Amino acid sequence: MAVTVVNLSDTISQWVTKTNTISSDLGDKSLLATPVTTDIVSGINSIKMIDSSSVKTITNFTSFNFDNLVTTQILDSAGGVLKTLLTPGS
Repeated sequence: MAVTVVNLSDTISQWVTKTNTISSDLGDKSLLATPVTTDIVSGINSIKMIDSSSVKTITNFTSFNFDNLVTTQILDSAGGVLKTLLTPGS
């Protein structure tokens, strides 16, 4: 995806179009399914705190910084435990 840049030389119409493109690319914060929905960055950062029945749900991350000692379980589609991972110091 290309970066949308609003230039000082843009007309009002171009500025409106580019601003709407930026808004569409970012998405509607009211649709965040995270504990924090005040802004996109806080919503994304809040997912490290999701804890349902002591299970951490993390999707599409290559790395993750745990603030506390955590046991993470990888589950299969039926809910069975495939692997249990422990953070350092657990």
